[in-house]
Amino acid sequence: MMPNNTESSKWPAPLRTLDSRLADVVREYVKDTDDPPGIAAVHTRVVARMGQAGPRSSRRLLLAATGVAATAICAATAFAVYHRDAALSAQPTHAAGAGVTEALLPTIPPAPTPSLAPPGTASIRLGELPSVLPAGRVDLLGQASAVLSTDGRASGRAQDGKTEIVLARGNLELHVLPRAPGQTFTVVAGLYKFTVMGTSFTVSQTRSRLELVVSEGRVSVSRGSKLLATVGAGGTWAVALNSVASSGLRQAEVRGQTREASTPAARAPGFVHDRECGQLAAGKNAREALLCYEEQAVQPGLAGETAQYELARLLRDTFASPERALAAFKDQRARFPKGALRTEADLSIIELLPRLGRHAEAMGEIEQFLAAHPKSQRRGELHLMRGNIFREVLHDLNRAEREYASAAESGGRVGDDSRFMRAVCLETLGRVEEAGKAFQDYLRQDGTAHREEAERRLEHLRP
Repeated sequence: MMPNNTESSKWPAPLRTLDSRLADVVREYVKDTDDPPGIAAVHTRVVARMGQAGPRSSRRLLLAATGVAATAICAATAFAVYHRDAALSAQPTHAAGAGVTEALLPTIPPAPTPSLAPPGTASIRLGELPSVLPAGRVDLLGQASAVLSTDGRASGRAQDGKTEIVLARGNLELHVLPRAPGQTFTVVAGLYKFTVMGTSFTVSQTRSRLELVVSEGRVSVSRGSKLLATVGAGGTWAVALNSVASSGLRQAEVRGQTREASTPAARAPGFVHDRECGQLAAGKNAREALLCYEEQAVQPGLAGETAQYELARLLRDTFASPERALAAFKDQRARFPKGALRTEADLSIIELLPRLGRHAEAMGEIEQFLAAHPKSQRRGELHLMRGNIFREVLHDLNRAEREYASAAESGGRVGDDSRFMRAVCLETLGRVEEAGKAFQDYLRQDGTAHREEAERRLEHLRP
């Protein structure tokens, strides 16, 4: 039978078209059960109107709602629906029977995901795999509303109640939804991590600066396992990043301060004196030593300069990272232009540049150093290096020979190599007589490193 309720035209299509055969099947399959997810919307709308209908009409509504719910859950298989009609004091019945023919049901939309973004905003549902955040405003469904600057680069992911946004560069403004107990929301920028304890804040990162501005709530700042600060609403926290940032390592120096701090560490991450960095390095704990030197290097004066120099040496010698070491030495020189270790920084930069294939830059650095330190004990080493660049890279043997001659009076291996390479240049240039004399002079020295090669070349020059 077709239902005859005067408002039936407002029901979903399956309720309007429910025939007596399906109604009979529904009566057979009614039994106790909880409402499964997805049918509550239809079921509730029908039941809510039962109080306005008579007993017979209420029962028809009940059967129709039961049929829709059962079909939605079980499709063409056995199903169960429960409802207790308090008005009729009806008791639930139990029955079993054949399957139900498939019915076409309207799709019931899922519950909306909480959002802080205005309508029309692009949306992303974060998952286990990182998702790239587009520039502009984006709704991170169920997580936050974000605004990424046009030059920004960031990605995000969420798993097991933990949401993490990685900011590589640019400005990222976040309005975070309230978090359930046990859920976390963090922003990672290099070595620093910002954990949400409130709702609204902005993180900005450039090559030279990392800044946090909190609008609402609180945000904690940490590096590794160490809490650096807790910033309250209206507060800021910022660090200067040295040029090493381009290779992924940050050297921090506090430029701002928090207006609210929960621990003494909020004063500044650089002023920590309870660890001896050298002991960490000697103990082969290179990573901890690196972080220790970073913290010490933010200090002014000789203490900061020494820590910065050791940081650069650790990158060069232990981590075998010449690019990062070069950036650290350059940062030392920029921060301490008249420091006690300025000469060591200059020489380290000169030594690293050829290893990175930056020969023209190395030649310019050598020229400046020799002009500033004409009597330096390292001048022979620099002439040797410049001779090697002329010979091996620029293929200018005449200038190479002159550089080797300038370094020939140096002692040790520098003088030994310079005298031998000068003779080789003379030989290659076809200046046979000068080359022969240069090889003979070289062989008169005791403990020469290239004796066998010099003897062979000299024998070859003889008529």
